[in-house]
Amino acid sequence: MRLRVSRRGFIVGTSVCAAGVAASSIPLPSLLAREPLYPPHDLSYFDTPITPAPADILFGYASITWGGNDRQAIEDVAALGFHGIQLRANVLKDFGSAAELRDLLEKHN
Repeated sequence: MRLRVSRRGFIVGTSVCAAGVAASSIPLPSLLAREPLYPPHDLSYFDTPITPAPADILFGYASITWGGNDRQAIEDVAALGFHGIQLRANVLKDFGSAAELRDLLEKHN
């Protein structure tokens, strides 16, 4: 069911609501005299700007684009100067042990 309200009816209704608020039993000064919700804060800490710290952003490369040739990927990435490489878990099957992989990574920094 749809209720239709004319403009005149809307204005009359809002006027009645406004008159009811104005004539309410709560005096306006009591609404304004309430204590603040939060205590005052010392904002002087924000007077000094914070200097930005140097960014420690380190870039690496993922070996996924070498199609499983992770040894070549490690050499190529190290030759480009990257200090990090993302290897997938299946890289361990290409090496005899995790220590062998670690030694190859250390060799190429």
